Amino acid sequence: MLNAQIPGLTQFTTNNGLPSNTIYDMVEDEKGFLWFATDYGVSKFDGVNFKNYSVKDGLGGNEILYFLKDSKNRIWMAAFNGSIGFIKNGKIYNKNNAPF
Repeated sequence: MLNAQIPGLTQFTTNNGLPSNTIYDMVEDEKGFLWFATDYGVSKFDGVNFKNYSVKDGLGGNEILYFLKDSKNRIWMAAFNGSIGFIKNGKIYNKNNAPF
């Protein structure tokens, strides 16, 4: 007989501050923050709290499907509606405030 411990696992949900329980993608930025792509926007996690972003904050659409990190540490994101944008140093850039 063998006794073992259950590994520690924390499940984050909307109860913890996520904008949605549906997560499409996740990426870590150069400062160690985790970014989550959801069907209700993007969420930045600092290890304790979530900060949520939506179209009001500059996203091209609220349903973000995936991320891609480039060599300049920009986190590119693609929305379900076909729009793109990127995050750099915690700021959201889109076609209205940055040339693509």
